[in-house]
Amino acid sequence: MYEANAGYYTSCETQKPVKVVKMTHLHNHLLSLGIELRITPSLQPLRENILRSGLGTFSMIRMKNAEDAGLGLI
Repeated sequence: MYEANAGYYTSCETQKPVKVVKMTHLHNHLLSLGIELRITPSLQPLRENILRSGLGTFSMIRMKNAEDAGLGLI
C-alpha cells in the first residue's frame, strides 16, 4: 500500500486493463444506482470541516487539483 490513509496501491509494473467500457451520461448512471451526486462550487469548506473534525487520518492528496470558485488552486 502506497499510503495507508489514502487507501490505494501502486505497482512497479505496467498494468493492462482487463476491459474498457465507454460510459456516456455518467450522472444518469450514478443516479440509477441510487448514488447521491452533489455539485459544489468549492471543496474548501468540506476540507476545513474535515480538518477541524478530529477525524484523524484522512487523505486529501487530490485537493491540490481542486479549484476554489475561480480563485485558483486551494
